[in-house]
Amino acid sequence: MPTGELTALIVSLKLRLLRPRDRVGTILMILIIGGSVLTGIAAVVAIAGLRLTESRDTILSLGFTALGLSWIGITVVLSGGEGTLDPTRFAPFPIRTRQLVAGLLAAAFLGAPALMTGVAAMATVTHATSLIEAFLLVMAAGTTTVTAVLSGRVANASMSRLVRGRRTREVAGGIAILIGLTVGSAAPVLGDVTSTMTIGHLDSIRRFSRFVPWGWGPEAIGRAAVGDVGGAALFL
Repeated sequence: MPTGELTALIVSLKLRLLRPRDRVGTILMILIIGGSVLTGIAAVVAIAGLRLTESRDTILSLGFTALGLSWIGITVVLSGGEGTLDPTRFAPFPIRTRQLVAGLLAAAFLGAPALMTGVAAMATVTHATSLIEAFLLVMAAGTTTVTAVLSGRVANASMSRLVRGRRTREVAGGIAILIGLTVGSAAPVLGDVTSTMTIGHLDSIRRFSRFVPWGWGPEAIGRAAVGDVGGAALFL
């Protein structure tokens, strides 16, 4: 089967999984779409509003780095799996690895989380003051989105392989509840700590975060947003 046809087949399978099957599913889908649209509008407005902020490069860099890392954290906690993204299900078929990877990559970007990540990243183009800056911001936004989504899908596949048995799922559910309770109880303390942080503290974190894979694209976004074309190109 040609690569194009296989990719279209895998994407259609993913769309079937996303399609609601009953009234409750339809309502949930409407809520998800509505919430995604509102979230996207809020993200665009918030990111565009940073144009007048002096330290917008640091805020954008750290913000999108945290967004990329959150894809892994949320996936590990939820430990879910999607059939169309599990390569082992295609093992009985005579499909080349290169063809399968193309289809799985295309299917990975279907869904509200990936769409909202892309919309938020592309909203940084509002900070461009020249054509070259706009081009670099588009490239950096694409890199950031791809890195985030693929990181989440790799973590998803890994957790799906680990969380198969009933006992393992129960343990994973207990760990997820424990993490949720810990984060909830620590929220007031974290709020006090973050409220005392200055741009200097954030710059110190940025010096480290820009050298991890999830920080390359966001660092390029931050630099291009303030007109540092050479620095942005370096991190792409």
